[in-house]
Amino acid sequence: GLIYGFYPGQEGGNAIAQVLFGQYNPGGKLPVTMPQSDFQLPVRDDNFTNDYGCGYRWFDKMKLTPEFAFGFGLSYTTYSFSNLKITPSSASAGQIIEVSADVTNTGNRQGDEVAQLYLSDTTLPVPMPIKQLKGFKRISLNPGETKTVTFQLSPDELYYFDESTDTYTVGTGTYTVKVGGSSDDLPLSGTFQITPASPEPDLKIANIRTVPPYPLEGDSVIFLATVINRGTGASPEGVNHEVTFSLNGKEISKSTEFSKSIPAGGMALICGNVGISGTNTWTAGKPGDYQIEASVNGIKTIQETIDTNNTAVLTLNVYNTPPVDLALNKPVTVSSVEATGLEGQYAVDGNLNTRWSSQFSDPQYIIIDLQSVQTFNQVWLSWEAAYAKEYEVQVSDDKTNWTTLSHVTNGSGGTEKISVNASARYVRIYGLQRGTQYGYSLYEVGIYNDTNISSVQNKNNIKDIPSEFTLSDNYPNPFNPSTTIEYSIPKAGFVKIQIYNSIGQLVNTIENDFKSPGEYSIQWNGKNSSGENIPSGVYFYRMSSNGLTLIKKMVMLK
Repeated sequence: GLIYGFYPGQEGGNAIAQVLFGQYNPGGKLPVTMPQSDFQLPVRDDNFTNDYGCGYRWFDKMKLTPEFAFGFGLSYTTYSFSNLKITPSSASAGQIIEVSADVTNTGNRQGDEVAQLYLSDTTLPVPMPIKQLKGFKRISLNPGETKTVTFQLSPDELYYFDESTDTYTVGTGTYTVKVGGSSDDLPLSGTFQITPASPEPDLKIANIRTVPPYPLEGDSVIFLATVINRGTGASPEGVNHEVTFSLNGKEISKSTEFSKSIPAGGMALICGNVGISGTNTWTAGKPGDYQIEASVNGIKTIQETIDTNNTAVLTLNVYNTPPVDLALNKPVTVSSVEATGLEGQYAVDGNLNTRWSSQFSDPQYIIIDLQSVQTFNQVWLSWEAAYAKEYEVQVSDDKTNWTTLSHVTNGSGGTEKISVNASARYVRIYGLQRGTQYGYSLYEVGIYNDTNISSVQNKNNIKDIPSEFTLSDNYPNPFNPSTTIEYSIPKAGFVKIQIYNSIGQLVNTIENDFKSPGEYSIQWNGKNSSGENIPSGVYFYRMSSNGLTLIKKMVMLK
């Protein structure tokens, strides 16, 4: 056998194994054509006037049989196609043709099939491929289940570019529809007719955009829409292509200035230039979701082939204003510096690629001058590999008399969040015991007064990560003699963490059966399952829970 993995990513091995052992029924389809050999491929040269075609179009043209056809894919079940319907069987240019077919799972396993629709037209005045993919839909089917898939063919699927008129044109005549599971397996076939009609535009809202795209409460927001013409003719020049924008059902802005022609197959970006308050902006309200609806040609000043598809909806999220980092670029005093380029100012410059690093001794400290008395409730410490095992967070108004807000005795590195309730000018991180043989090294110190704590960005704030379960980085990393591995599970269940060396040998297994969801951590002492110390090197830990797997890397130093 042969597995052609393309670029599967770090979880590709797990995914491939699950497919090979039948734990998962694949439903993917090839996005390319696999030739039997290089001799089936077209000539490659730098002459741009040579149009040899490519992919399945080339294989159709040359009547070649590939090793695996475009759209091909294996499954542990089988499917059948039936009951092809084309409505209407004859329509004037610009109208929608609807094609439907029934797909049945004829095997004994649940699976996904990708129904594919191809079009052929041999009556056009320009050479065209024998068939072209114009639609596909993936559906999930239980054994014996039948579902109907429906495709809509608009002028966008029928266009060809007419060089004589420099326009996209819908050809008239007979089209052949083929539907099946891959480009070489199309059991259903039918035809429809396109008859001549006066060219008219069909305006649609393709996208709704805002500036800024992620507004905060109080921001001035401008609304824009991309309008596409999917008709058979250009929209008229000199006529207002009015686009209205509504917020939660109430008109908020509209355009009155765009009156250029949009050619068939073309697009224009249209901005709302008049608002209900006399300006073209909306002041973002309270944080939350807002429904934005955009509609083009609602006043019907432009004759269209179809005028029932002129609206689109966007859910716009207004975000909480992030808290200000009170420590950012403030004056800093440190007890020592390891080397040039590792000065204390780098711990408050907002750049996680720079850091302060002290001499390799205890104690050490960094003092941040907020320059005036400030109220704050959060202190965030982003440690480099050289972290503090024991330290204190202290405050002062005169830099002489210090009050300890928090005494940490089990620091684990990474990003640590300390909740406080303080009002002071100076903040001191006082390191009492190093966690490594090195000094104290901080990428960044953040000080916040935040009424919405979750809005502070923190990679360890697991509750904000939308996933089945999370496996955060282990701390410290590199580690010696032990490391803490943190993870979160959304529901009660069995969790297994397996540790492997760099050549894939299982070193240790840690298992737990949790009765409730939550955030958990384990500490690994750098020993194998027999209690023996392991050598320095690169190791991988693999967490399995609720049917999913995550893998991360760590380094052991001795």
